[in-house]
Amino acid sequence: MDPAYTRLTLRRDGAPLEADGEEQRQGQVNLGPYLLRVVWVLGGLSSALLGLRLFSKLWRKRPLWWDDYALIAAWVC
Repeated sequence: MDPAYTRLTLRRDGAPLEADGEEQRQGQVNLGPYLLRVVWVLGGLSSALLGLRLFSKLWRKRPLWWDDYALIAAWVC
């Protein structure tokens, strides 16, 4: 089993799976869907906050400065 997937798959007692086999599949918890929800929530939150910052700057007719461009570049990455 690939070590990257082993870190995301745990037994019910919290210990990571060590070997691949049918007996290892019983009692494992898949954290993939939870991780995807967390990533989407955090991405949406960062998008909303950046959008509000840009909206408020442009609405008050203030120019964007270097820090705004750095935030936009970081968000795109």
